[in-house]
Amino acid sequence: MRAADVMKLVTSGAVKPEAEIAVELGFPPFKVTLRLKAGDIQKLALDKRTVSEVLRRCFVQRRIFYVPFDAEGREYSIGSAVEIANELRAVQARVSDAGANAALLTLLARWENISVDARQKLQGTGQLTDILREYRVKSLPIVEALIAMLPADSPDRHDAEDKVEGTKKSLPGPDLALVSDAWRLTDIH
Repeated sequence: MRAADVMKLVTSGAVKPEAEIAVELGFPPFKVTLRLKAGDIQKLALDKRTVSEVLRRCFVQRRIFYVPFDAEGREYSIGSAVEIANELRAVQARVSDAGANAALLTLLARWENISVDARQKLQGTGQLTDILREYRVKSLPIVEALIAMLPADSPDRHDAEDKVEGTKKSLPGPDLALVSDAWRLTDIH
Protein backbone atom coordinates (compact mmCIF):
# COMPACT_ATOMS: atom_id res chain seq x y z
CA MET A 1 0.00 0.00 0.00
CA ARG A 2 1.26 3.47 -0.80
CA ALA A 3 0.81 6.65 1.21
CA ALA A 4 -1.50 7.97 -1.50
CA ASP A 5 -3.72 4.89 -1.05
CA VAL A 6 -4.04 5.56 2.69
CA MET A 7 -4.87 9.22 2.03
CA LYS A 8 -7.44 8.26 -0.63
CA LEU A 9 -9.14 5.77 1.70
CA VAL A 10 -9.34 8.25 4.54
CA THR A 11 -10.49 11.22 2.47
CA SER A 12 -13.06 9.19 0.49
CA GLY A 13 -15.54 9.30 3.35
CA ALA A 14 -15.39 5.50 3.72
CA VAL A 15 -13.82 5.96 7.16
CA LYS A 16 -15.47 8.07 9.85
CA PRO A 17 -13.37 11.05 11.02
CA GLU A 18 -13.35 9.80 14.62
CA ALA A 19 -12.01 6.36 13.63
CA GLU A 20 -8.48 5.58 14.77
CA ILE A 21 -6.16 4.33 12.07
CA ALA A 22 -2.90 2.51 12.66
CA VAL A 23 -0.39 2.73 9.82
CA GLU A 24 3.05 1.15 9.78
CA LEU A 25 5.63 3.19 7.93
CA GLY A 26 8.93 1.70 6.88
CA PHE A 27 10.29 -1.79 7.16
CA PRO A 28 12.16 -3.71 9.86
CA PRO A 29 14.23 -2.52 11.61
CA PHE A 30 13.28 0.98 10.44
CA LYS A 31 9.57 0.81 11.16
CA VAL A 32 7.31 3.19 13.06
CA THR A 33 3.59 2.80 13.75
CA LEU A 34 1.48 5.92 13.50
CA ARG A 35 -1.86 5.90 15.35
CA LEU A 36 -3.99 8.76 14.12
CA LYS A 37 -7.60 9.85 13.97
CA ALA A 38 -8.93 9.64 10.42
CA GLY A 39 -10.12 13.25 10.73
CA ASP A 40 -6.58 14.35 11.57
CA ILE A 41 -5.23 12.63 8.48
CA GLN A 42 -7.90 14.38 6.41
CA LYS A 43 -6.78 17.73 7.81
CA LEU A 44 -3.12 17.07 7.00
CA ALA A 45 -3.77 18.17 3.46
CA LEU A 46 -4.82 21.59 4.77
CA ASP A 47 -1.27 22.66 5.58
CA LYS A 48 -0.17 22.57 1.95
CA ARG A 49 2.25 25.48 2.27
CA THR A 50 4.34 23.76 4.97
CA VAL A 51 4.27 20.42 3.16
CA SER A 52 5.31 22.10 -0.13
CA GLU A 53 8.13 23.94 1.63
CA VAL A 54 9.46 20.76 3.24
CA LEU A 55 9.37 18.83 -0.03
CA ARG A 56 11.04 21.65 -1.93
CA ARG A 57 13.81 22.38 0.59
CA CYS A 58 14.48 18.89 1.90
CA PHE A 59 13.94 16.73 -1.18
CA VAL A 60 13.58 18.45 -4.55
CA GLN A 61 16.52 20.82 -4.01
CA ARG A 62 18.74 18.06 -2.56
CA ARG A 63 20.91 16.20 -5.05
CA ILE A 64 21.71 13.59 -2.40
CA PHE A 65 18.44 11.82 -3.19
CA TYR A 66 18.56 11.49 -6.94
CA VAL A 67 21.99 11.99 -8.53
CA PRO A 68 23.98 8.85 -9.40
CA PHE A 69 25.79 7.47 -6.37
CA ASP A 70 29.21 7.92 -7.95
CA ALA A 71 28.51 11.65 -8.51
CA GLU A 72 28.11 12.31 -4.77
CA GLY A 73 31.05 13.25 -2.58
CA ARG A 74 31.20 12.31 1.09
CA GLU A 75 31.65 15.89 2.38
CA TYR A 76 28.83 17.22 0.19
CA SER A 77 26.58 14.39 1.40
CA ILE A 78 27.38 15.10 5.06
CA GLY A 79 26.54 18.77 4.55
CA SER A 80 23.31 17.92 2.79
CA ALA A 81 22.18 15.50 5.53
CA VAL A 82 22.95 18.14 8.18
CA GLU A 83 21.04 20.83 6.29
CA ILE A 84 18.04 18.53 5.81
CA ALA A 85 17.96 17.61 9.52
CA ASN A 86 18.25 21.29 10.50
CA GLU A 87 15.47 22.32 8.12
CA LEU A 88 13.18 19.57 9.40
CA ARG A 89 13.92 20.57 13.00
CA ALA A 90 13.12 24.22 12.20
CA VAL A 91 9.79 23.33 10.61
CA GLN A 92 8.87 21.18 13.60
CA ALA A 93 9.59 24.10 15.92
CA ARG A 94 7.25 26.34 13.90
CA VAL A 95 4.33 23.93 13.65
CA SER A 96 1.88 23.43 16.50
CA ASP A 97 1.59 19.86 17.77
CA ALA A 98 -2.21 20.05 17.97
CA GLY A 99 -4.58 17.81 16.02
CA ALA A 100 -3.56 16.96 12.48
CA ASN A 101 -0.16 18.54 12.92
CA ALA A 102 0.77 15.72 15.31
CA ALA A 103 0.84 13.35 12.33
CA LEU A 104 2.88 15.77 10.23
CA LEU A 105 5.31 16.30 13.10
CA THR A 106 5.70 12.54 13.51
CA LEU A 107 6.70 12.21 9.85
CA LEU A 108 9.09 15.16 10.02
CA ALA A 109 10.70 13.92 13.24
CA ARG A 110 11.18 10.48 11.68
CA TRP A 111 12.81 11.99 8.60
CA GLU A 112 15.02 14.17 10.79
CA ASN A 113 16.19 11.08 12.70
CA ILE A 114 16.91 9.29 9.42
CA SER A 115 18.97 12.31 8.28
CA VAL A 116 20.94 12.45 11.55
CA ASP A 117 21.64 8.73 11.29
CA ALA A 118 22.83 9.16 7.69
CA ARG A 119 25.12 12.01 8.71
CA GLN A 120 26.67 9.89 11.45
CA LYS A 121 27.25 7.02 9.06
CA LEU A 122 28.67 9.36 6.42
CA GLN A 123 31.17 10.67 8.96
CA GLY A 124 32.40 7.11 9.47
CA THR A 125 34.25 4.89 7.07
CA GLY A 126 31.33 2.96 5.58
CA GLN A 127 30.85 2.58 1.85
CA LEU A 128 29.36 5.85 0.54
CA THR A 129 27.07 4.12 -1.98
CA ASP A 130 25.58 1.84 0.70
CA ILE A 131 24.95 4.73 3.09
CA LEU A 132 23.30 6.89 0.42
CA ARG A 133 21.21 3.98 -0.83
CA GLU A 134 19.97 3.30 2.71
CA TYR A 135 19.23 7.01 3.26
CA ARG A 136 17.16 7.11 0.07
CA VAL A 137 15.27 3.93 0.89
CA LYS A 138 14.40 5.14 4.40
CA SER A 139 13.42 8.65 3.24
CA LEU A 140 11.26 7.83 0.23
CA PRO A 141 8.21 6.50 2.14
CA ILE A 142 8.07 9.76 4.10
CA VAL A 143 8.53 11.83 0.95
CA GLU A 144 5.72 9.90 -0.72
CA ALA A 145 3.46 10.51 2.30
CA LEU A 146 4.14 14.25 2.07
CA ILE A 147 3.49 14.22 -1.68
CA ALA A 148 0.14 12.50 -1.07
CA MET A 149 -0.91 15.47 1.10
CA LEU A 150 -0.67 17.90 -1.83
CA PRO A 151 -3.38 18.41 -4.45
CA ALA A 152 -2.91 16.66 -7.78
CA ASP A 153 -2.42 19.97 -9.60
CA SER A 154 0.29 21.28 -7.26
CA PRO A 155 3.54 22.22 -9.08
CA ASP A 156 5.50 21.22 -5.95
CA ARG A 157 3.83 17.82 -6.04
CA HIS A 158 4.83 17.33 -9.68
CA ASP A 159 8.43 18.40 -9.01
CA ALA A 160 8.68 16.01 -6.07
CA GLU A 161 7.08 13.14 -8.02
CA ASP A 162 9.63 13.64 -10.81
CA LYS A 163 12.50 13.49 -8.30
CA VAL A 164 11.01 10.39 -6.65
CA GLU A 165 11.02 8.64 -10.02
CA GLY A 166 14.67 9.61 -10.50
CA THR A 167 15.49 8.35 -7.02
CA LYS A 168 13.74 5.05 -7.62
CA LYS A 169 15.73 4.53 -10.82
CA SER A 170 18.91 4.63 -8.72
CA LEU A 171 17.76 1.81 -6.45
CA PRO A 172 18.28 -1.90 -7.04
CA GLY A 173 15.16 -4.12 -7.24
CA PRO A 174 15.14 -5.36 -3.61
CA ASP A 175 15.43 -1.80 -2.27
CA LEU A 176 12.74 -0.58 -4.63
CA ALA A 177 10.44 -3.33 -3.34
CA LEU A 178 11.05 -2.15 0.23
CA VAL A 179 10.02 1.38 -0.71
CA SER A 180 6.94 0.18 -2.56
CA ASP A 181 5.78 -1.88 0.41
CA ALA A 182 6.70 0.64 3.11
CA TRP A 183 3.13 1.67 4.01
CA ARG A 184 0.81 -0.82 5.69
CA LEU A 185 -2.64 0.02 6.97
CA THR A 186 -2.75 -2.26 10.01
CA ASP A 187 -5.98 -1.31 11.79
CA ILE A 188 -9.08 0.87 11.60
CA HIS A 189 -11.47 1.10 14.53
